[in-house]
Amino acid sequence: MPAEQTDPLRHTALDASASPAGIGRAERVALAMTIVWLGIAGALWFSGTTPPDATEEVQSVQMGLMQLMALVAVFLPIALIWVATFTMRQIRALRAEAVQLRRALDGGGASADLLQGPPQGPGAPSGAASYPPRAAAPADGPTQTPPASAPYPGAVRRAGAPAQPAVAPEDSAQTEPLSLSVFIQAVNFPDDANDREGFQALRQALRDPTVAKLIRSAQDVLNLLSQDGLYMDDLTPQPAPPAVWRRYATGERGADLAELGGIQEEAALELAQQRMEDDTIFRDAIHHFLRQFDRTFAGFEKSANDQDLEDLAQTRTARAFMLLGQVAGNFG
Repeated sequence: MPAEQTDPLRHTALDASASPAGIGRAERVALAMTIVWLGIAGALWFSGTTPPDATEEVQSVQMGLMQLMALVAVFLPIALIWVATFTMRQIRALRAEAVQLRRALDGGGASADLLQGPPQGPGAPSGAASYPPRAAAPADGPTQTPPASAPYPGAVRRAGAPAQPAVAPEDSAQTEPLSLSVFIQAVNFPDDANDREGFQALRQALRDPTVAKLIRSAQDVLNLLSQDGLYMDDLTPQPAPPAVWRRYATGERGADLAELGGIQEEAALELAQQRMEDDTIFRDAIHHFLRQFDRTFAGFEKSANDQDLEDLAQTRTARAFMLLGQVAGNFG
């Protein structure tokens, strides 16, 4: 029976310091502080005295108040100690998870293999279906719009394509195609460290070599923009109609597609433009990101319906495309 596989993104630094019973260093410190506090509180409790000339009623009231204050004094700090302990535990876990995600995104193909986990069968490959290159504009005529859960066209064609010659049987297995909804969620990136669905979508997307390149290039430009205080969540996009997106996917460029520049915040545009002129690394990152977006979007559009295009336009990656596409002059 194979050994149990663990998810590298969910592994935290806490696991390394925890005992088999699940009690880590922070818990042991909290337990020691609890015992010390109980000892101090007990000493204060038994050392308390009542004035000898006090009436019985006064003594009763005083005793009740002392007991109430003692209970508060004993249990409130204990509660605070353990609240702080569990908060530190969560922070440590989230920080470790963020580091693991960063390594996965920056690690290239090796990180995609790591995120994929064990193969689905004997000799299963580590990569998923990649996108085809951009095709020419489709012929005029009615087209059917696939559902949002449809797989990418590259995966569909590969599944129905004739077997390639001289390919070993162990190389012919295919992983599950990436769905449109997972792709959209992945390029939006997780909202926070608790976004389990976002991390799951990101892991699935990183198995596709083409999508993984887009995600890493998007992360690069988003990180560079954040150095200047530019965050995609702060921008309000005005997405272009789906028909304009489809024209872009077929290779059309220029001023006729100006609607794709859906980010109208002048301060953000000026800041990105100035950074592009002054920073060659930033400029190279922009061009690389735009190339990856074009290549990936051409495959996405073939299977996407209008709602999929509208949902994609709201993602952080698409917002970066709207902003940086204007800066690079892609829209005229």
